[in-house]
Order: sequence, then C-alpha cells, then structure tokens
Amino acid sequence: MRRALALGSLLWLAACVASPAADPVAVQEQAQSAWQTGWHGTWDLAWEEAPLAGPVLFEAWRAEGGRLLRLEILDAPAPQLVGQTCLRRDDAVTRYNRLDPSPPVSPSAGNRSCA
Repeated sequence: MRRALALGSLLWLAACVASPAADPVAVQEQAQSAWQTGWHGTWDLAWEEAPLAGPVLFEAWRAEGGRLLRLEILDAPAPQLVGQTCLRRDDAVTRYNRLDPSPPVSPSAGNRSCA
C-alpha cells in the first residue's frame, strides 16, 4: 500500500512540472517565417455582421516567399460576392470578379489592402 501511495505521489508530482518558458520574440519570428512560406487553404468564414448574414467560403493562396497573396470568394449568401478575387503582389493590388467574361487586370500601386 505504501509503495502504491509513494508511486502515485511521484507520478502526480512529475505531471506537475512546469514546461520551459518560450521566448516570445523567437516564437513570433518563427510564426512570421512560417506564414511567409507558400500555402493554400480554404476557409469557411462565419460573417455574422455582413449585410446578408451567413457563411462565406473563400480560398487563399500565398506564394513567392510571401510576395503574392490571392483571395477568392467561392460561396456567399449574396451571389454578387461569388468570384470576387483580390490579388496582391508586393505593393500592387488587383481586384476583379473571376466569373466576369473579361476581368480587368489593372493593378493599383500603393494600396496593400484587399478590403
């Protein structure tokens, strides 16, 4: 009985050992570096404050070491939003609807926002 109690106490104390503290600056640099690599994902955004409330499904790509970002709305409660695309390369931003027969391809320099 004593051995079981001693073993239980030892295991409980071992489980309560604090994990080593992480350097916040190093963790932030690691996260920024990871997000600068190429990636592709699809997100379902719960947009409760939208004029027509409902989920928005969009796809995002990041490439060229973070220099290129492309966002495209795949599904939304408002049909006019479907196909809206924002392409940002360095400081040039191009917004267009991918479903239009001939989307404009004129980037606007100096505006880094896709909003």
